[in-house]
Amino acid sequence: MKAFGATFNKNPFGRGFNVPGIPTRVTVDMFFDRAAIKAALSHIEYEGLSKASMRVKDYAKRSIKKRGMARPQLKVMKDNPGKTLAEMAAMPGVPAAVQRELRQRISEILSPKGSPVGTPPFTHVPYGHMLGFRRNLYNAYDLRTNTAVVGPSKKGSQWGLPHLHEVGGKIQKTAWELNYKYPLVGKKTMERIVRDTRGDSSRWQGQYQKARQVKRVFKWLPTGRRPFNASKWRPTDITRIFPYPKRPFMKPALEKAIANGDIAKAFRGRVSV
Repeated sequence: MKAFGATFNKNPFGRGFNVPGIPTRVTVDMFFDRAAIKAALSHIEYEGLSKASMRVKDYAKRSIKKRGMARPQLKVMKDNPGKTLAEMAAMPGVPAAVQRELRQRISEILSPKGSPVGTPPFTHVPYGHMLGFRRNLYNAYDLRTNTAVVGPSKKGSQWGLPHLHEVGGKIQKTAWELNYKYPLVGKKTMERIVRDTRGDSSRWQGQYQKARQVKRVFKWLPTGRRPFNASKWRPTDITRIFPYPKRPFMKPALEKAIANGDIAKAFRGRVSV
């Protein structure tokens, strides 16, 4: 597994902590709960590193705020699993405050916005989703460097996104168009177009092409990468540079853990000075 994040040395009273300006990329050989790690480390090192890295991960996780579908379910959502948010907001008897919360969620889902520049990124998907920021934070031990590693894993086709959030940068993406196997307009729409144009084939073709243009669907992927279900998409020659301002979340988490004394507390009573 590849991960990046804040790293610190196993001996906090010796060489001290490594707080890099750019997250360190490492190969994680084992996790803390693996028998090989426990056998390779002394009990003191294992306990200290495990507790310290967990605290850093906890700070980072809490700094990533939930938006849209990532927010926890409201009672009205649990009571009406078959209804949409809009339907629940229009239900009689729903308190005004709950209606506002439902409309806010609809807005965040339809128009997801990034967090303010310089603050940790938002997460827009449920915790159980494979690409959720909060779910994909790990702490592990790198045997080669004797360091604890804390940071996010890859995120599917958007694997570079955590790194871009942390340090900022730009990425070139290519637009992929949904490759429709059938006409883009349904039977009823086609009947309406024919009726409105009174059978004039030239006018019908113009209206049909207009409908095709309106319904084109695109998705953006880093240039050189293909969608998971590539058969449903076709690449275009449309490319765009997407800027990503800094929205760090790992380095601030490590700095907060140090400032609050959590790292020192993890080794207190375990390492003598």
